[in-house]
Order: sequence, then C-alpha cells, then structure tokens
Amino acid sequence: MAVATTWRPLGPLLRLDRLTMGLSTTWSNYLRHWDRTLRTTLRRSLVRMWRRSSGDTGDLMVLMGWSSEEMASHYGASAAAERAQQTRVRMRIGENV
Repeated sequence: MAVATTWRPLGPLLRLDRLTMGLSTTWSNYLRHWDRTLRTTLRRSLVRMWRRSSGDTGDLMVLMGWSSEEMASHYGASAAAERAQQTRVRMRIGENV
C-alpha cells in the first residue's frame, strides 16, 4: 500500500501572476488580498466542519500539511464558542438556576 503524500488543498486559488500582469499596483494588491482572504475563509470552514464531525486533529494536520496543532487551533478558534454553547445546551447547564 502506498503512503499518501501531504495534500495541500489551499495554495493560491488564482493564477495571480497571470491575472495581475499589466494591472496597476492597487488592483494587483486587491486581487492578492482577496485570494488570501478566500483561502483563510476556506481553511476556517474546513476546520469547523472537521471538528463538528469529531475528526482527529492529527489527521487534519496531515491533510493540511501542518507540522503543529497551532494552525488547527488558530483556524478553529472561531468555532470554539459555538462548540461550547452546543455542549452547554446538551448538558443542560444553567436551566434550573
């Protein structure tokens, strides 16, 4: 059985070198910022779905090509409050106060 190589799904989404050719610096920077923002949003969504599905952080790290749990924590931080709220509801904490 062959060992899978590291999968890096979220490199640059656009061919920025071709898209920005001949554009002003302002438009070039705008496209680069938009691409970076889109990749960040996709990473956050992926980590959120992974955590909701009780996926293992180690597996996520391998799939995303990360060498530490710091990136998973960084991109998953926005979903931490949502998970805490769901746990509170499930455990019925504070209902009889």
